[in-house]
Amino acid sequence: MRFVERDEAGRVTSTFTSEEKEVTPMSKMDTMQQTRSSHDFRALEVVAKIFLPAGFPDSVSPDYFRYQVYNAVQAFCSSIATLLSSRALLEGFGVGDASATATNAVLLTVTQDVFSRLTTIVAAYLMGPSLFPEAKMFRFLADILNDAAIAFDASTPILRASGHPNLRVGALCLAGVSRALCGTICGGAKAALTLHFATPLFGTGDIGDVTAKDASKETLLALFGMIAGTFVLPHLTTSHTTHALLLALLAAHLLVNYLGIRGVCLRTLNRQRAALAWSAFRARAAVPSPVAVANIERILARPGEICTADGVRLGWCALGRRLTRVPPVMVLFARERYVPYFVEPRRIAVGLKAGHDGMDHLRGWVHAAEALELRRANPAMRDEEIIGRAYEVLCARIDGFVDEMRREGWRMEAKDMELLSGVPEAVIWEGSAEQEKRPL
Repeated sequence: MRFVERDEAGRVTSTFTSEEKEVTPMSKMDTMQQTRSSHDFRALEVVAKIFLPAGFPDSVSPDYFRYQVYNAVQAFCSSIATLLSSRALLEGFGVGDASATATNAVLLTVTQDVFSRLTTIVAAYLMGPSLFPEAKMFRFLADILNDAAIAFDASTPILRASGHPNLRVGALCLAGVSRALCGTICGGAKAALTLHFATPLFGTGDIGDVTAKDASKETLLALFGMIAGTFVLPHLTTSHTTHALLLALLAAHLLVNYLGIRGVCLRTLNRQRAALAWSAFRARAAVPSPVAVANIERILARPGEICTADGVRLGWCALGRRLTRVPPVMVLFARERYVPYFVEPRRIAVGLKAGHDGMDHLRGWVHAAEALELRRANPAMRDEEIIGRAYEVLCARIDGFVDEMRREGWRMEAKDMELLSGVPEAVIWEGSAEQEKRPL
C-alpha cells in the first residue's frame, strides 16, 4: 500500500509504502514539478504562512480572503489619516507656540482621557449585549466613530486659532468619546467576525490562529501607513492641502470598509436575516442562501425593524419584553415558550417563558414577521385573530423552513441563534398562585 503525506495546503511532501522502512521525501525536482514553483512562489508561500491561518483556505470561511483584502486597504488609509490628525493634534496642544505650556497640554490630555475612560465603561454596559448579533453593523459604525475622532483631532488647530479655547477642549473631548466608543464596539464586533471566519464550511478552524494572523497583518499595514505618511507629511505645507487629503482618505476608508463588510456572509441568524429569510420562504417556498441574504441585508439597520426581502417595512418587534398586560392569546401559547402580542397596530412584543432557547427566539420572531405580513394584507383584522392565524402558518411551515435553511448552509442549532440581544427584560413563569407564594 502506498501512503502520501501532505502539508496544510495539500501539497505532497513525502511518499512511502507499507513495505518501506523509511519515508521517502519528495525530491526537490518533484516538488518543483508538482507545484510549478519558483523562487518568487516560495517567497509568496512564506508570506502566506506568516500572515494567513494554517491550512488556508480550507481552515477559514469562503469570504475570509475577500474581507482581508478590503481590510488591508482601509487599514492603510486609516494609518495615514491618523498620522495627519496626530500632527494637527500636536499643533492644537501648542507645539511650536512659545506661549503654550507643558502643563496646559497635560491638563488637556487628562481631560480627554477622563471622558474616554468614562465612555468606555458606559458603552460596554449599554451596548455590550448587542455587539455579537449585530456584528456587521457595529463593525462599520466603529469605523465611522474612528473617522469622527480623527476629524475632531484635526479641527483643534483651527479652533485654537479662532480664539475660542472652550471649543478646542470640546473637540478634544468629543474625539476621546468617539475613539472610546470605537474601541468598545469594534472589539466585540471583531470577535464575532473572527469567530465566523474561523468556522469553515467543512471541518474546524483555529480562532486563536486567525486572531493572531489578523493582528500581525494589521501591525504590518500600520507600519506601511506610517512610512508612507512620513513621506507625505513634509509636502503638506498648507491647511487646505492637509484637510483635502484627510477628507479623501476618510472617504476612501469608509467606502472600502463598507464594501468589505458588505461581502461578509454570516451563516447565523440575527433579527434582520431571520426576517429576510422567512419573507423569501413565505413568498417562494424556497429559502435564500447566506450569500443571497448578505446581498440584500442593510448594514445600518434599525434594531427591531422587520422588513420583507423586497425592502418593504412591515413594522417592529421587541423580543424578550416584559408583559405590560395579560395578552388574550395567552392560552393559545400554553405549550410554547414565547407569547406574542400587539402593543400597537404595527408593533409586536414577544414575552419569553422560563426554559426558552434559541429556537424559541426564532419561532417568536418569525411569528411576529408573519403577523405583520397579515396585518399589511388585512388592516381591519383584530389583533387576536392575526396572532392566531399567524400561529397556524407557523406550526405548518416552521419545520420545513428550518430544514431548508440547514440545507442551504445556515447554522440552525439553538446555540447559534442571535436574535435576542443580551437577556430578556423578564421571564414568564407559569404556575398556580400557591406555587408563586412559596419561597425560593
